[in-house]
Amino acid sequence: MSRILLKTSGRTGSHLLLDKYEKQGYKVYFTATPDTKSLYEYGVTESIFPFKFDFIVQCHLKQLPVDTHNWDLVISTRDDVVAQICSSIISHQTNVWHGVAKMPNKIVVNKNIIKREVLRHVSYNTYMKYVCEHLPWNSVQKITMEELLKEDWQHLEHKKSINHKDAIDDYDNIKKYISTLQQRFYQLGVAYGKTEFDTRYGDRYDI
Repeated sequence: MSRILLKTSGRTGSHLLLDKYEKQGYKVYFTATPDTKSLYEYGVTESIFPFKFDFIVQCHLKQLPVDTHNWDLVISTRDDVVAQICSSIISHQTNVWHGVAKMPNKIVVNKNIIKREVLRHVSYNTYMKYVCEHLPWNSVQKITMEELLKEDWQHLEHKKSINHKDAIDDYDNIKKYISTLQQRFYQLGVAYGKTEFDTRYGDRYDI
């Protein structure tokens, strides 16, 4: 039996990986879903329903299973953080996570949200960096959205999102602003990620 934990801060193309593993026979679960049949809770789900099949769990949380050595860890990231944040803003605004959202008007972006998104993604990826390096896993794999998109995903064309320029008002200036904040608050995001790791695992691992 194979257990795969798919970690992502969001908008990294992780649904493509889920599709790939599902086609290989893995059952797909999520740590955040209204569908109780596909909900996975650490320390709860398998104690109630012992699994005897290959499965993959998509997780946006910083929480981890206790028995990490029994899991294969896959980290899904995105090199283009500006595009990642644009995608996140559109998805949260429209509540459409896959496919083209119907938008009567373009989104006027609240710039406070951009700072929050920058810190969220940087801190999450920093936290996962130390999780990969220090915790015992069966295996660790890192893959970017840019690498994934080199493969053929024509069968998932219907899940392609709206063009960011068509969704965000003043798009070119918003992109520049995201890039500026990314540089300005990068080190703060790293500090948040390190602090999160130290809070959870500092008694065992010194970073």
